[in-house]
Amino acid sequence: MASENLTLTPVFVIGCPRSGTTMLASQLAATQQTLALPEMPWVSWLVDTPVNDEAAGRALFRRLQSNFFFRALRIPYDWNQFAEALQSVDRNQRVFSIIRCWANCHQIDLAAKRIWVEHAPIQRERVYSLVQHFPDARFIHIVRDPRAVYASMHRMAMWNTYNPVAFAKFWANAVSRCALAASEMPERVTEVRYEDYVTGPEKELSRLAGFAGLSLETQMLEGGAVPLPRFTRAQHQLTSGPAVTDRLQSWKKEIKPREAEAIAGYCHPWMVKYQYARAEDRFREASRKERQLWALRQAVLTPYSKLMRLVQQRA
Repeated sequence: MASENLTLTPVFVIGCPRSGTTMLASQLAATQQTLALPEMPWVSWLVDTPVNDEAAGRALFRRLQSNFFFRALRIPYDWNQFAEALQSVDRNQRVFSIIRCWANCHQIDLAAKRIWVEHAPIQRERVYSLVQHFPDARFIHIVRDPRAVYASMHRMAMWNTYNPVAFAKFWANAVSRCALAASEMPERVTEVRYEDYVTGPEKELSRLAGFAGLSLETQMLEGGAVPLPRFTRAQHQLTSGPAVTDRLQSWKKEIKPREAEAIAGYCHPWMVKYQYARAEDRFREASRKERQLWALRQAVLTPYSKLMRLVQQRA
């Protein structure tokens, strides 16, 4: 190959969307030794896909080029660069080749970097696969009260979150995947509650930095290390700086009590585990009529949400 393989230790910040993944990555990566890019949800399938000939390689490259989040990087990455990366026996070089191109475009010296922080929440779906391709990888699961997550997603049309029961299933699924990985690979996966992090950022960031192989540095607490594409700046305006506690309880005013109770009724076991509820607490789950009404609301508003997402991505 024309260039040497790039070696970076990845730290994947995972969880349910709107749980603080960007905030945590923005602070964790605020050192001279650490690199962070915009979200790269395509990483898992890029390394998972086998390539046995040029045709398969070009098909994978076309898929990469068509991915919105890859295009959002706005880098001059071409087939020749990708073909070179495909020659490596280590599939992670497909990703590192793109990181090298991005770093060159932004005049970042990769020689000073040893850790790469990736914060696309969806990486929770591929933890076991990512471990195979990134042997030194570490994962940090950040979990947040589901009622607060629902409120955060509910107020943004692009998230299409209008059915608290459907949301509760989504949150529980996301958390269960991360919790399973943490229980089976404690040396690779650690967890932190969003609420503990924002109320004690120095203590929690010191612990998480140590887990990632870093030392706590003062500038970490200021964050700002994740470059935000224009289309996502509005929804992440509160996550790129220091941790704040302003919105810890705002969900109580932003969503209806019955929506909050229905979410808690479905998510109760996980909420007990993460100390958002007590075992003896009782929450009334959604009735059949409520499920029907919320499902109808979701169906009616879905076209609007899709339009808003399209508008945002083209902004």
